[in-house]
Amino acid sequence: MAELYLRFPTRADRDNVMAYRQSFIDSNDSMDGTSGLADYDNYDDWLDQIELFQKKETVPADRVLSDTFLVVRKEDEAIIGMVNNRYELNDYLLAFGGHIGYSVKPSERRKGYASQLLHLALDHYRARGIDRVLLTCDKDNIASAKVIQHNGGQLEDERQENNRITQRYWIAVS
Repeated sequence: MAELYLRFPTRADRDNVMAYRQSFIDSNDSMDGTSGLADYDNYDDWLDQIELFQKKETVPADRVLSDTFLVVRKEDEAIIGMVNNRYELNDYLLAFGGHIGYSVKPSERRKGYASQLLHLALDHYRARGIDRVLLTCDKDNIASAKVIQHNGGQLEDERQENNRITQRYWIAVS
């Protein structure tokens, strides 16, 4: 399997990130872990927004401290995924969203990248001294549940909101 690494997006990533965004639009798929990239036609506006979330003093009141990373394949520097690490939980994140959101580019799925990117994301929590991380997925998303379980996730419970059942897993990271 190809080696991956996480890095912050930069202004120079505009074309590649917007192509990543377009791949999800073309496949009519959701872009989890992208800090709302789907809602931004302007890359610089999105980048400015995610930079606000990186500092306690600039995080909007309804949001939490977080980092959004590109998941890059080392051999060709291709963006194969994105991950959003949230270092705090508000009520909604505690019930349904969890600490980590991530996505893998549709054309790069079923290659084991999701497990590897989750492992890399968990390293950032270890470095911050956070010993337990909450991950969630829809009950019918078997692939995501397997990725979480592969990384040590223990199912705590299931919660229903409208017609959607969310599974909540805790991973010990220390």
